[in-house]
Amino acid sequence: MWTIKRPWKRQNERNIMKKKVLMTAALCIALAATGCNGGQGTEAESKAESTTEATTEEEVAGAEGEAVDGNEEATAETEPRPEYEALNYVELGEYKGLEVTVPPIEVTEEEIDEEIQAALSTNDKYDTITEGKIKTGDIVNIDFKGLLDGEAFDGGTMEDYNLTIGSGSFIPGFEEGMIGKEVGTDIELPLTFPETYHVEELANKDVIFEVKIHSIKSLATLTDEIVTEISEDSTVAEYRESIKAMIEEGEKSIQESQKVNDLITQVMDNATINGYPEELVAYNLKQAQDSYKGYAEQAEMTYEEFLEQQMQMTPEEFDTAIGSQIEQMLDQEMVLMAIAETEGMTISEEELKAGIEKYAEQSQMTVEEFSEQYAEIMIKLSLIQEKVVEFIQDNAVVHGEEATSETEAESETEAESETATETETETETATETETETKAE
Repeated sequence: MWTIKRPWKRQNERNIMKKKVLMTAALCIALAATGCNGGQGTEAESKAESTTEATTEEEVAGAEGEAVDGNEEATAETEPRPEYEALNYVELGEYKGLEVTVPPIEVTEEEIDEEIQAALSTNDKYDTITEGKIKTGDIVNIDFKGLLDGEAFDGGTMEDYNLTIGSGSFIPGFEEGMIGKEVGTDIELPLTFPETYHVEELANKDVIFEVKIHSIKSLATLTDEIVTEISEDSTVAEYRESIKAMIEEGEKSIQESQKVNDLITQVMDNATINGYPEELVAYNLKQAQDSYKGYAEQAEMTYEEFLEQQMQMTPEEFDTAIGSQIEQMLDQEMVLMAIAETEGMTISEEELKAGIEKYAEQSQMTVEEFSEQYAEIMIKLSLIQEKVVEFIQDNAVVHGEEATSETEAESETEAESETATETETETETATETETETKAE
């Protein structure tokens, strides 16, 4: 195992990608608005989208009678979330035997080099060079003085300044003019400030910068010693392999998320929704209304005044927009629950207990804290939908070199078994031939 003492840029990109997936295992369906907004709504609906997202967690907490978003504790128990039969509203299409293709994962040497350079930079691994020529990417230590009509102008003089060549930090021509110049020399750069420069006295003016080049800070060449300082590896070769494995692992996560995304999209496209449970829509709408009435009270405003000032909406427009958003966000939940009903899926007490423990750990909460914050009905709803998605994956046909590690392991086992059988057969044949020869 290895670690790098920096937040990986690539990992951040992967996390963003994973958040875009239609569903994940950590309460993103049932506990976080049961799906994603698919399609463009009216301007009022767009304004209300953030409202719906803001109130879903309150809906969950409210089902337990907890305080919501800093409001005072509820004085009366909130009504439980209405239950419904999804098959009354959903006509399912194909959801088994769906096909999906996953592309092969290829990690290039350039990608590995990019991560190494980022690690060296973050860990401040630079060499100070006092001779040689400046190139793009170098960090150059300089003194400079800007002259306008032969006189130094305000803000144009600095000493011992570290400038990254190619960063675009200085006006056009300054950094470009330093490329190829020798360390240890003094140079002059005749330049013109842009017409739109923020200092009016310098805009579109011709100036000369006198520059003394002291040294270059260049990214150090990776060595075994540096590797031991920034990671748990011992050699450059090991470190490169560790980075490659890290990139591959991240790409596999993205690949898995995309696979699930594609499958759920197919399931949704194949299904027909013929309506929505009115009680549940009304329940969610009331949660939104109650939340904003609470906000209005905190702001010492009426509900109508608050909506007008904060949302530029009347109560009627608010209800229409929120109602539309609620229906859109119920689509995925209803389709997945229709599959659960068709396949007779349920959540046992053991599964519920294990699910709560898993969700609590993912949320960095204790089981008690999590159970107090989230209603059991919502946790079960999330768990059953996870089970459905797993069922869809298990019954899908996955094409591509990087299907699943389990499939790869099975293939390797089968290959080893076949090789062993072939070897055994060859041995038996050889023995029989030898016996026949002796007999003759």
